Amino acid sequence: MVLATILAAGKSELHNFCMEANFLKALKIISTVILIIKIVAPVILIITSIISLAKVVIAGEETKDAVRTLITKTIIAVFIFFIPSFVYSIMGLVNGYNNKSDSYSNCIECLKSPSSCGTSSFGH
Repeated sequence: MVLATILAAGKSELHNFCMEANFLKALKIISTVILIIKIVAPVILIITSIISLAKVVIAGEETKDAVRTLITKTIIAVFIFFIPSFVYSIMGLVNGYNNKSDSYSNCIECLKSPSSCGTSSFGH
């Protein structure tokens, strides 16, 4: 719905969609979900890996496959943790290249930190 409104808006309004309260609310929700996933997913992966490794060790089975699984899950956890940082870096490069830093910086800052959405820095 918001995207349709943005696309239907005139060119002057297109650059100001990061200033709209409803759009910032949506970005705040997305940012909060990203933050939760960024923290919870790696922790769950590492904990389940440690539990499965402990089961193998207690059962006295060969640990080679369990260690390989632990390493794989740890690498995936690290990758999940750094995906948002990589995306923010790419967004920063695009934002700097576009020379529209004032209009898109609100969106980028809101995605980086949910607490920065809807504050006085957004012109409210």
